[in-house]
Amino acid sequence: MTDPGAPSPDRAADPQFELQVELELLVAWRPAIAEDGAVASRELVVTLRGVEAATAHESAHDAGPLARIEAKLDLVLLLLGRAVPPFAPDRPAACRVRLTPEQIDWQVDGAAPAEGDLIDVLVLLDARAPVPVRLPARVVSVAATRADDPKSTAASGARQVRVIACFTGLAEDARDALAASVFRLHRRARVPRR
Repeated sequence: MTDPGAPSPDRAADPQFELQVELELLVAWRPAIAEDGAVASRELVVTLRGVEAATAHESAHDAGPLARIEAKLDLVLLLLGRAVPPFAPDRPAACRVRLTPEQIDWQVDGAAPAEGDLIDVLVLLDARAPVPVRLPARVVSVAATRADDPKSTAASGARQVRVIACFTGLAEDARDALAASVFRLHRRARVPRR
């Protein structure tokens, strides 16, 4: 049985049409929390809506102030339910991340997951909304890199591990919300700073 959250082979085969963004982001990982995929999907949608509401500028296609307030309240309730700081006690360093709606690719300085592991990837998408997005994923590739790798953030000669993980178990609404967030991040990365 195929995972509904896994990328389709035809989309993954043609990177020209793949929606992706490369940014410096805070990324951490932990072993996956055993839970229903619907719970993870709902949490992802609420978190993405809250991050967007906290960082959005008023625009013609904006849902309006009431929708932003509702999204922020949903996010506050989610955080109260967690009742733990997102990256406590050790906040990860920023690293270069390639994010698509189907997978994430990043560098790990310390301990790395093993290929095939089910993990939760925690990503801080915007410093203005310091709430990490939790993305359930399966590690598909783990490879050692060196500091002279152009994507490396390690000190000269230091060893890092490049991890690629595909998102798993997300419901369609969560995949759609993630794709919309990746699109917004991509668009913002392309717009010159004023």
